[in-house]
Amino acid sequence: MLLLLPTNFWANIMLLRRFVLLAMLSVVSSDASAQAPPENEAASAPVETVSVSQSNPESKRPPETAAAGESTNAIATSPETREPFRLPRQHHPWARFQPGAWRQTQTMTATLDETGNIVGQNFSTQKETLDAVADGKFVLKVQATVDVGGKQIVGDEKIRALHLETDGAGSLSETIRLDDLSLSVAGRQLDCERWDIVYQQGDRGLRDAIHYCASQFPYVVKRQTFSANSKLTKNTAADVEVEEDEVENPDQIVEVVALETPYTLNDQVLNCTCIRTLRQRAKGGSVRIKWICREIPGGEVQVQTTEFDAQGRSLRFSETTLLDFGGAVVCQEPVADSVDASTTSAETAEP
Repeated sequence: MLLLLPTNFWANIMLLRRFVLLAMLSVVSSDASAQAPPENEAASAPVETVSVSQSNPESKRPPETAAAGESTNAIATSPETREPFRLPRQHHPWARFQPGAWRQTQTMTATLDETGNIVGQNFSTQKETLDAVADGKFVLKVQATVDVGGKQIVGDEKIRALHLETDGAGSLSETIRLDDLSLSVAGRQLDCERWDIVYQQGDRGLRDAIHYCASQFPYVVKRQTFSANSKLTKNTAADVEVEEDEVENPDQIVEVVALETPYTLNDQVLNCTCIRTLRQRAKGGSVRIKWICREIPGGEVQVQTTEFDAQGRSLRFSETTLLDFGGAVVCQEPVADSVDASTTSAETAEP
């Protein structure tokens, strides 16, 4: 019994130490668990933090999703993403016809002296043929014949690739939609779209402010041409406000002055629209009155132009009259090849 006592004693001591160590480990584990959140609570912590911020609902999305959504919203609402202005083919006096349509005109030009008397006069004829329509452009073949001393000199055929929106060769760089406006045109109230069209013509940057009415020929019922860097008119897309006396005067104004005006051509009465063009430059300007008809390729039936100097004295007078025409209107637009302006010698008059 005495020999067994020490053995049992030390065995009991070893067991007691083991129980103490287990108890200590249990206490340490409990403290660590108390300091660290459970796995499911740690995962939900960021969600709870984000949901507290109610001032920015977008922040509830992951960063990648929020950025993508914001980009999409900007594209959808940005004014710059509106469809640009494009004149429909059926609303252009040349493009509404099939290739092969043509017209022939005669022009009389008179030079005037200081008293307004004619001191020189010459005649020329010109034939224009529609060669192609595609990609918002139309191509004309133009050949002129000039009478010199009783002899007719036939010029070389020239090719002109022009844009439907401007009748110019320079490409459009920007179109800006302005507020719509009801415009009084020849005593009739027309609901018009308003656009600013910025484009290049030769070495000049130009901007046309146009009033477009899709229900009334000639559709672009008013056009003002400015230098591209001129000050904007009021009520632009950027909502720019400037004083009236700060707005630059247009270089040219084209506007309808009469609708449904009868005009007789070769015993045929045509229903025409009268358009006036005023052009002003530092060294002078011009006034042009033309009658246009929707059934004529190119539209023009007669054009009368007076040029004057800076003092308003008349220098030249010209009258262009339609001699003959031919061509069919496009009922269904054909599939056209692309117009390659680089292969044509585009020529346009200055605005």
